[in-house]
Amino acid sequence: TFAKNLSNTHIRIMCDNTTAVNVINHLGHLGTSHSDICNNMTKQIWKWCIDKNRWLTVAYIPGKQNLVADYESRRHQRESEWMLNEALLSDTLVKLNFSSEIDLFATR
Repeated sequence: TFAKNLSNTHIRIMCDNTTAVNVINHLGHLGTSHSDICNNMTKQIWKWCIDKNRWLTVAYIPGKQNLVADYESRRHQRESEWMLNEALLSDTLVKLNFSSEIDLFATR
């Protein structure tokens, strides 16, 4: 697990999620988030810190500067890009007597 053997130390985390940065830095137990899940997770993080005398600071790093950590999510993945066969879909909808509107969207 993360920093399992570290105690009596400062840990600095760079994070590209501004909500996580703010909630953790402001000790979620004070209700800094409207999300109970966020606040409870923050309490667990700070308990983990207190148990081993760790001090945690979290700083924001823009995602575009967080290349190593974000590599997999930014890599173009062909298997996630697909579309329906337009002729087959059209024939099927006619047979089912179903009319629809189709919106196109892209992941990038």
